[in-house]
Amino acid sequence: MRFRRKGATAPLAVGAVLAMVAVPVVLGSSAEAAPGCKVDYTITNQWDTGFGATVTVTNLGDPISGGWTLSWDFPGDQRVQQGWNGTFTQQGNRVTVRDAGWNGSIGTGATVSPGFNGSHSGTNGKPALFTLNGTTCTGSTVPTTTPGQGGPKADNPYAGADVYVNPEWSAKAAAEPGGSRIANQPTGVWLDRIAAIAGTSTSRGLRGHLDGALQQAAGKPMVVQLVIYNLPGRDCAALASNGELKAGELPRYQAEYIDPIATILADPKYAALRVVTVIEIDSLPNLVTNVSPRPTATPACDVMKANGNYVAGVGYALAKFGAIPNVYNYIDAGHHGWLGWDDNLGPSAALFAQAAKSSGSTLANVHGFIANTANYGALKEPYFTVNDSVGGTSVRTSKWIDWNRYVDELSYAQAFRQEAIRAGFPADVGMLIDTSRNGWGGTARPSGPGP
Repeated sequence: MRFRRKGATAPLAVGAVLAMVAVPVVLGSSAEAAPGCKVDYTITNQWDTGFGATVTVTNLGDPISGGWTLSWDFPGDQRVQQGWNGTFTQQGNRVTVRDAGWNGSIGTGATVSPGFNGSHSGTNGKPALFTLNGTTCTGSTVPTTTPGQGGPKADNPYAGADVYVNPEWSAKAAAEPGGSRIANQPTGVWLDRIAAIAGTSTSRGLRGHLDGALQQAAGKPMVVQLVIYNLPGRDCAALASNGELKAGELPRYQAEYIDPIATILADPKYAALRVVTVIEIDSLPNLVTNVSPRPTATPACDVMKANGNYVAGVGYALAKFGAIPNVYNYIDAGHHGWLGWDDNLGPSAALFAQAAKSSGSTLANVHGFIANTANYGALKEPYFTVNDSVGGTSVRTSKWIDWNRYVDELSYAQAFRQEAIRAGFPADVGMLIDTSRNGWGGTARPSGPGP
């Protein structure tokens, strides 16, 4: 698998994928009329610890008769106090609104507008995800399934599928000496700024890449790999990869970055594609290894841990993309030389679970994790293990291993997956490994174990 970072050197090794089974979710077929809905959540007034809101629901599918049920999860500690134009109940963060009887029918294109007064003691954020009669409201219609047709989301989205080759990357690679050998390798499309969504006069936007993937499909499923990489205060431990959004600009991230991507991915035109999203590389791991009191702490990472925008942003992205049937979310899990240490592995998995349950998301929105994105770790170390000794000294004490428990990406990925399951993720959660830059290469490659 290749997720070559923009501006990085060319991949060195043939791509490989490690993937395991994942949570089944129903995909759609076009056998029946398509349901669909749009929700506008508007805070109409706010005071101290109270607020009022209107939830306008537009039915985009066939007429609804006999009643409706609207649901959402609050991202904070909001509580509904009084409602109208519907019957409100709340359990934990989950709010359920049923019709009031007189408004139990919603024609195609018609709206209902339940409203309420509520209370809160923290940030009064907007819910990320709404469902109407079980259908996720994405702003477009989605196909339903007929018994015996359709099927579950693929356990491994790459199984039996081709992978999109970015024509822009391919042309640039082919123009370099020897580049034709790798020009037809699939790579990730890096959406690393808001402008990348629409594209420019000289580069494709997201729709351009998805249209290109449809053109490349030849009777087999087609995987499109997208790197979602634009969190506020991005990569707090490495100034070279800082992004365009400031630490406190979570609303911009949601409204100007994630929402437009989700709208495009939910377009029924692209329903046949398998879209793999790599969610925010380097972000959550930094909240484990580069915050106080760690000696590697940076002030910027302390800020991002305190304001919660990495966790909330990842949760929001997972919720938005996870609601789209043909999208497979994978959270970046660093690499073996970063999170492989004993005091990093467990806390990282716990933090990922926290993020996956924030901003209206659930653990079911995570299809898996990905290791080594755009990094250099070898897939498999063939000549030694972490349990070996040289001259009576454990390999783990060497300067190169430095007490790490893993010596390659495969062993790390397998261990991280088990740690994620212990943190609450499903037992069939998947793992991917990016191998785009992990080749040893050259005449200096060892031919066997050394001293």
